Amino acid sequence: MTSKKTFSYITGLLLSLLGSYAASAQSISPDQDSITTAIAPEYNEVSKGHRFWFGDNYRRIWATPVKMRVFRLQEEQGGMTILKRGGGQQTKSLRLQDATGREWVLRTIQKDPEKALPENLRPTVAKDIVQDQISASHPFASLVVPPLAKALGILHAEPEVVYLPDDPALGEYRAEYANAVYLFEEREPIAAGLDTDNTEKVLEKLEEDNDNRVDQRAVLRARLLDLVISDWDRHEDQWRWRELEDEIGDYYDPIPRDRDQVFFTNDGVIPKIGSRKWIMPKFQGFDEEIRDVEGFNFNARYFDRMFLTQRSGLAQRSTVCATEAY
Repeated sequence: MTSKKTFSYITGLLLSLLGSYAASAQSISPDQDSITTAIAPEYNEVSKGHRFWFGDNYRRIWATPVKMRVFRLQEEQGGMTILKRGGGQQTKSLRLQDATGREWVLRTIQKDPEKALPENLRPTVAKDIVQDQISASHPFASLVVPPLAKALGILHAEPEVVYLPDDPALGEYRAEYANAVYLFEEREPIAAGLDTDNTEKVLEKLEEDNDNRVDQRAVLRARLLDLVISDWDRHEDQWRWRELEDEIGDYYDPIPRDRDQVFFTNDGVIPKIGSRKWIMPKFQGFDEEIRDVEGFNFNARYFDRMFLTQRSGLAQRSTVCATEAY
């Protein structure tokens, strides 16, 4: 098959995939406390040829109906107030505050890659390619992280999968956020009364005073866990820091968050070509071995250089600690 025919064939497959890529809206009664729904069955409605070129991925899991709790803003944690919308280039989120003042986050499991693409590519088949490859992410993998993090002594959130119905309490966000599946978790998963900072603030504190420190052993344990679970998207904004104080100065513990890429897979002819070392090796996928460690850790390159600066013996001690914890 010539390259021109191959491209035409692939384009035809993608055009046949066009759809909303969203959980179907369902009628929820006022007293209904749970719902059984699939997040994105469209990912699994593709041909064998499509799977050959673009991968089988986790399509069947995205299409599997799962029972989950119905989330109602006015009933949750004494009543939730929406503080602001959030999210990155692909995730929509809402920051919430409960009756005690504690903050929480709702983050979509389904992604919309449109904003991550240049404007001239958004109305093209490129958007459908990127959207289809969301199926390479495991929709429920973040639920596996808490017990692993607990065993390693790593601070962590406790996410829950919930369904947000068409709730009038959403107000101006109703049209955009209703009728979707979300991860619901604490924004700062630490004891009440303790402060946390983002990475930018911590860097400022470290620059202000040499006595201010980061627990680099904890950082390394967290980064080793990232490797074990194949979480390649660990840039600076994916962390918060618990602020403590001792006789020397301020002391910061890492809190990893936003576990969207855990157990990311890489199937299909085209994605495997794209994950080659000279293209985008961070998309190598979950496997027995990491083919290119530097490429896999590309998104975390600046973070690692800033927060893993102690002597090499740190790596040996933390590796032993992580192995014993497992």
